[in-house]
Amino acid sequence: MPRMMEQHGFTGQAWQFRRVWKTYRPSGGLIYKSLEGLNPTDEADFWHIMESNYKVGLPPPSSFGSIFHRLCRIRWPKKSLIAPFRSFRCVAWSMALEKGTFSEKMYHYDLRSAYRWSACQGLPNLKSGKRVYDLEAENSIFLVEFTPGNRPPWFTEDRGMMTSEEILGLKIRPLLLMGVQFSNWLGLSGVFEKIEQRFPWCYKRISRAFWGRWNGETDVQQHGWKQGHRVRQLPNPLHNPIWSHFITSRVKLRLLETVKQAGGVHVQVDAILCREPLPVSDGPGGWQLKEEYPRGLFVDGTGRWGSGNILVRRMGLNTREAEQWQRLKKS
Repeated sequence: MPRMMEQHGFTGQAWQFRRVWKTYRPSGGLIYKSLEGLNPTDEADFWHIMESNYKVGLPPPSSFGSIFHRLCRIRWPKKSLIAPFRSFRCVAWSMALEKGTFSEKMYHYDLRSAYRWSACQGLPNLKSGKRVYDLEAENSIFLVEFTPGNRPPWFTEDRGMMTSEEILGLKIRPLLLMGVQFSNWLGLSGVFEKIEQRFPWCYKRISRAFWGRWNGETDVQQHGWKQGHRVRQLPNPLHNPIWSHFITSRVKLRLLETVKQAGGVHVQVDAILCREPLPVSDGPGGWQLKEEYPRGLFVDGTGRWGSGNILVRRMGLNTREAEQWQRLKKS
């Protein structure tokens, strides 16, 4: 992308997200788009994605999430409802629950289309929300503050968001600051069924990426060169921390329940390492067996585990560090 900008003499406008160039429009109808957001496996994969968009009348996408949001246009309520939650961002739960070497047979499972499954359980119609100050209120989301030793395992701060589902499932009672209760709910199952029909080549990737746009307060940076190089940070018009939290919290609750039932030793986003086998099933929300380890495995830390002398996951380590780690393991 920078080469194209230089070739056109830095004219027109460009858009950048998290230091990655997404789109460049030097003038008129000429537009360059980065492949970073799509990351196709090969040329055939790229043209399959483009063909799927062309058939439904969509322009070339900059990401799989953008495909979802062009097909599923939702009108948001007034910002005042979301305002108390705007500063909170949802993250996945990744944690080494136990460290060490486990000699018994171990299992690695993934939750199929975890975020799609979660979203299809129902999301609140934000226009139906009203303020509540009752921690027992159903169908609600709360802003809470935790007391020492009373914080859920995936929370890193003493203040955060909790759904009524988390309150019920975790059986903890934090200090309530405020809440919003919803009387109407929306289903996204129909949207995902249409996506699966129209995008057979990449619907799974769309199902993984769709919710990310709701989870950030800021959007792309807009660059222009009309009067020198000027940069403007754009707000995210689709920011929806309430939906983001409902979606991610359901996956975390599902993982926590399975950890207790199957002797989990490590969780990472939508995957679990555990001592006991789980019932598997097809379709969103079903467990998929990724690997069995008859001779056990080791867990060195969050995102770092393996079997024998082989490091299967190496989160936080580059290639050189992983090779050094394996040499130490063998010695």
